[in-house]
Amino acid sequence: GMAAALTLGDDPVRIITFADRLRSDAAEALKELAALGVEASILSGDGVSAVAVVSRATGLTAQAGASPADKQ
Repeated sequence: GMAAALTLGDDPVRIITFADRLRSDAAEALKELAALGVEASILSGDGVSAVAVVSRATGLTAQAGASPADKQ
């Protein structure tokens, strides 16, 4: 996810958050992978709260805050 602050001068007025949506076929794809014996997990550079939302929605274990080097 991402957040943006709207300001009036130097004063913050609103904070708006944006989040990606899971694809409608994600749950089915994960079930098919599990049936093939594939163990999936999430390794993301996003923040803990954004990754937790996806982890809960998919049932996958997750690690947030990963650097590009962590993903190699």
